[in-house]
Amino acid sequence: MSQLDFHALFWGLAVSIGLSFVIGVVLAVATGIGIAADENIHAPDMSDEEFAHYYLENISETRFIFALVLASLLVNALGGYTAAWLAWEGPYLNAGLTGVLALAFSLVMELRKPALPRWALWMWIAGAVPAALFGGWIAAG
Repeated sequence: MSQLDFHALFWGLAVSIGLSFVIGVVLAVATGIGIAADENIHAPDMSDEEFAHYYLENISETRFIFALVLASLLVNALGGYTAAWLAWEGPYLNAGLTGVLALAFSLVMELRKPALPRWALWMWIAGAVPAALFGGWIAAG
């Protein structure tokens, strides 16, 4: 375990979780702005409950969720890349562990308050560690 680099793990996880959070906020705001600007739905005339219902319908579309999971996997690859790049030794160990920790954090958040459909959750579970290892492979390359 001498190849384990806590500094690299910290920054890899910070990139993975932090950037995922930023992308999620940006997508949520962009979706809200898109709904408000849509001339077909008359957003200014909607009540808060109607707007919230329409907003939830839009962000629960399969295309949106699929794109969100793919973006999360790319961000996880960037986190793995960061961990591998910063590690003095064991780039794959640090990248893979970054993926495992990001996956564990995501699962804890999902168990606390489920937000994803099961297919998207399984897609994230299946791809989180390989994506981080791919990022580590690029960094080690």
